[in-house]
Amino acid sequence: MLPANTTNSLFVFPNPADNTLNIAITAKNSNFNDVFITDITGKRVQNIFKGKIEVYRKFEVNLNLAPGIYFVISASDSGIDSKKLIISK
Repeated sequence: MLPANTTNSLFVFPNPADNTLNIAITAKNSNFNDVFITDITGKRVQNIFKGKIEVYRKFEVNLNLAPGIYFVISASDSGIDSKKLIISK
């Protein structure tokens, strides 16, 4: 298991979201990142990005998920950061 992320910051807005979600990541070091959304059971339900993030990256994500509780995960070689996401339609 990877340690808690100490070099990247993950921001998720608006929250709650309906059809569109913004995800912003700041990276203090150039890191490989895997950004995705999981459901409450931990099942990956939407992939957002795989690759290097240099300093800052913002994603606008179209959500095609049922209303409920999800988690946005940013996993990098320096750790994992997650944010709870509520989808309401």
